[in-house]
Amino acid sequence: MDRICLRARDVRRMDRYCIDTLGIPAAILMENAARGVADAIIARTAPCRTAVLAGRGNNGGDGLAVARHLLSAGYEVTIYNAGSGAGSEETEQNRRMAEALNIPQKTIPLSALPPALTEEINSAPLLVDAVFGAGFRLPLRAEFLPLAESLAPRGTVFAIDVPSGIDGDTGQGRPLCRAHFTVTIHAPKPGLWLYPGRAWAGEVITADLRVPYLPEERPSVRLKESFCIPPRDPMCYKGSFPHVGIVGGRLGMTGAGILAAKSALCCGAGLVSVAAPAAYAHIFEQQVAEAMTCPILASDALGYLDAAEELKAFARGKTALVIGPGLGRDRREMVTRVLTETPCSMVVDADALWCIGKDPGLLADIGPRSIFTPHYGEMSYLTGLSIEEIKADKVGVAADFADRYNTCLVLKGPDTVVARPGAVSINTSGCPAMAGPGFGDTLCGMIAAGASSPEDMVYLHGLAGERAAADRSETCVTAEDIIRYIPVCIKERSNV
Repeated sequence: MDRICLRARDVRRMDRYCIDTLGIPAAILMENAARGVADAIIARTAPCRTAVLAGRGNNGGDGLAVARHLLSAGYEVTIYNAGSGAGSEETEQNRRMAEALNIPQKTIPLSALPPALTEEINSAPLLVDAVFGAGFRLPLRAEFLPLAESLAPRGTVFAIDVPSGIDGDTGQGRPLCRAHFTVTIHAPKPGLWLYPGRAWAGEVITADLRVPYLPEERPSVRLKESFCIPPRDPMCYKGSFPHVGIVGGRLGMTGAGILAAKSALCCGAGLVSVAAPAAYAHIFEQQVAEAMTCPILASDALGYLDAAEELKAFARGKTALVIGPGLGRDRREMVTRVLTETPCSMVVDADALWCIGKDPGLLADIGPRSIFTPHYGEMSYLTGLSIEEIKADKVGVAADFADRYNTCLVLKGPDTVVARPGAVSINTSGCPAMAGPGFGDTLCGMIAAGASSPEDMVYLHGLAGERAAADRSETCVTAEDIIRYIPVCIKERSNV
């Protein structure tokens, strides 16, 4: 089942709800969080010498309470306090309890870490990172840079909520140290599933506080961790399912249109038609036997010429139109006419995204009946933002685009985000094997087939890549392998 994610504002809202409305004291929330973290550590490690790095905020308070629970379980615990100033009332209460239990506490002089103290921390078989929590915002304060440069733990590292130094909302930053496990409080944080945070977090475990979420305003970000393709009605026929039209695949890039057509056929389309330049329509007929081919006469040996009227006629009767894969970027006027004068739903991909460019009026016109599937470069061209700006707040950028143009956006990458007005999902499937040509073409065909939601198709796409990589190795997977493994994953994981 897909899970919700809590951003920093959601955590603050939930805390206030628990404290002010439900009457749960903040100290009880901290204690429950610490117990959940300690239970996760105890279940995965044996009692050993343990270093707890504790900051001055509530994350540090969680760490101080965890130290107490680990002590009672037989661990040899030392607390290393980082940062200056007093913490919250609950944090200082846990500090006093640690003192009463005679748990050794040492202060880390952040300006110049003594080598002996650094070695003492780095050599601990177990390190608990409790310096910063989900509310951390970049940049890392200069006073913590020496600590970040000195930390190189050789033992097992557990981070509380998020690795310290990672923004829990965006995944940006570089932590004080890499975690083997991150025990996130109450619910996952987006930054644990968005890169680079996802690469630093290790295995993510959720410590459930067992308190209800806000009933009036549920968080809008979810983790996509499953897919569902409904079973077919026994009285169905091919007309019961979407008729997908493919516009793309000029000479030299026919593979893009072929992959989109094949994946649409594999994911629930009842019919697939390809609008192919007449000079090489036979290529599609030879490669995709099940698809119908519509030769476009307004074309030459390279691709489409002024084929807007023919393509508009081709789109009639189609449930969905895939436009863009292998189309070429030199047909802006033709693409604009097809997009604005075609009434059916559209999956706008690849070269079609470059053709529409940064045109807010056009995006607003076609947005409500379109699904946009850009990678970072295409998203930069659509929005005018740099790739670095997009990566810095992938969820926020995607959500803003979906809200502004009342559309569905699939922002592709190793952590693909699917945004609709008011809702965002972060995909959790996929692997580095899918960093190659043609994978986006297979995805847009899958989405157009309409067997399930775009979110489900994105997850299935990534899962097929994982299965292919497991069987063939990450180096050897091709886009055609995705199509081969889709049926395997559907059979194994869906409720068909």
